[in-house]
Amino acid sequence: MAKASKSRAGEPVGLAAKIFLHASEALAPLDGAAIAKDLRRSAAGLPAFARRGDLSGGQGARTFHAELASARVRDLRIPDEFVRATSGDLDLEAAIDATPDQVASALLAQRLYDGNRVAACAQSRLPPGERTMDALHVWVTRRFLLTYSKDDLRYHARYAVFGYPVVVSLLGLGLAPAPSLEAALFARELARRGADAGAIEAELDLQYPEEKVDIDDKATVSAAVASAVLQGASALAGQSAFCKDPSCRLFNPHRKLEMRRSILGSGMCKAHRAFFGNGGQGA
Repeated sequence: MAKASKSRAGEPVGLAAKIFLHASEALAPLDGAAIAKDLRRSAAGLPAFARRGDLSGGQGARTFHAELASARVRDLRIPDEFVRATSGDLDLEAAIDATPDQVASALLAQRLYDGNRVAACAQSRLPPGERTMDALHVWVTRRFLLTYSKDDLRYHARYAVFGYPVVVSLLGLGLAPAPSLEAALFARELARRGADAGAIEAELDLQYPEEKVDIDDKATVSAAVASAVLQGASALAGQSAFCKDPSCRLFNPHRKLEMRRSILGSGMCKAHRAFFGNGGQGA
């Protein structure tokens, strides 16, 4: 989580005056119209977002691809130790979002990125004139993001990293939140019996449909990205990105059931309804 945004006088700044959504047109589950409709309904105080292309394209892309490849985590228990990028990594980085059908999700699930380092690399790809405290930038990618926790001295998967820009991981939506204890034990038993990952996932979806987070579903992805915009706007305004109310869209879920109730839902607590509906007062 990035530090709260502050004005020069140290006071919290207001809601973003501009919002930019950066994403490849090839990310099929991403429905810009649905996200815009959602934000108009849930956050009248926010401006309409401008859709931009993927940060990974254009001039200087190869350098950016090398930086991203070098942000891969070497060991889940060691911070700031990364995998050295190779020439083959650059081609893969170029394809991850631009031609997603060429890069399997199963491969990306094993390719782990330090989310804070990714956000720092991405900041250099933002137009210099738009790197301001009243401009919220959100980048949507398939890359699997992690951040290091000093509480238990290891990396943890995230659905989003609230740096500048905010980086949303589509793969993290499905993989970062943990299943319930019952579902986890059931999956472990299936694995003991020799079931492969695909079979386990299919059986979990069948037996625990209330925990399914479908990252190929437009409604799921659109709700998640809209919620990340709300969280990012709160952080940029000097508030916490997260809410303590488990039914609020700004809640920070750690389990799939929590994810479905908060990030993928439509509810907001009274304080955040006021915060986003009256120009930023009262959160």
